[in-house]
Amino acid sequence: MTIDAKELSRALRATLWRALKAHGFTERTERVAWRHAGDDIDVVELQAVGQNAEAVGCPPLSLSAHVAGFPRFLERSDRIPVRNGRLRPHYWHCDPFRRSMEKGLAQPWFRPFSEPRDKRMSSSFRLHRDALKRLVNPTVHDRADIWYMRDDGSNLEENLRDLTAVVLSEGLDIIDQFHDPKRVLALIDDGSLLSPTSPRAFELQQTIEEYLAGRAEGP
Repeated sequence: MTIDAKELSRALRATLWRALKAHGFTERTERVAWRHAGDDIDVVELQAVGQNAEAVGCPPLSLSAHVAGFPRFLERSDRIPVRNGRLRPHYWHCDPFRRSMEKGLAQPWFRPFSEPRDKRMSSSFRLHRDALKRLVNPTVHDRADIWYMRDDGSNLEENLRDLTAVVLSEGLDIIDQFHDPKRVLALIDDGSLLSPTSPRAFELQQTIEEYLAGRAEGP
């Protein structure tokens, strides 16, 4: 038996999404959940490897997980999707307030480009494929940022148990730091959020300092 996307979605509803709902993530799609805490928006987002499976060296339903925050002191953008009057940012809208999660499992089974080449592929795609092959590790190895999902789903339960534990223990702690503007300033200063000498860091510091000054002045 081969696991499909519908079966994966059912399993996620019973594990990760159920656990996150208890932590206030009451809005979701099949792969993204949101929590609105005042004017802060928190995001947990999954991505299946999909069409990149050959280059990554794993089955297509293998997952990566991202946590992100869109703090209230950031300017809202019309590029962010809206549902029922509420913003639903993806993790990439939240830069630099995002992190990729790392699994707690050993899975040294990733083998890029191990399958025979499809002779029907176009010449342009073949060139693209050959270029990718020169950039990736061709040996069998592990990937800390991807939960390897076996085609038959035999490790589905183990993967989702570990993924849920990582998001709840590490991911939510990371998100919580983004709620505190003073903590964010400290993260910029020590270089753990982004390079403290970058233009983006300077811009973000100014934004936060203006927000804190306005809050201190009151209405």
